[in-house]
Amino acid sequence: MLRKIAVSAALAAGFLVTAAPGIAAAEPTWRYVTSGGHSYVHAECNNLKRFSNVTECMIVKVGNREYKLYVR
Repeated sequence: MLRKIAVSAALAAGFLVTAAPGIAAAEPTWRYVTSGGHSYVHAECNNLKRFSNVTECMIVKVGNREYKLYVR
């Protein structure tokens, strides 16, 4: 009986160790960067992708000629 409990505990510990990297690698959240005209926001997105660790941009239209830039 004790041996069965020890084996179960060892398997559970092994599962936690192998599952931990997947748990820690959650997707980053979107963060607001700037707002302005579409050309400006698009150029800022390209610059951030080129010169920083930004991999995705989301441009959201909020007014007639106003856009917000979110990155992750």
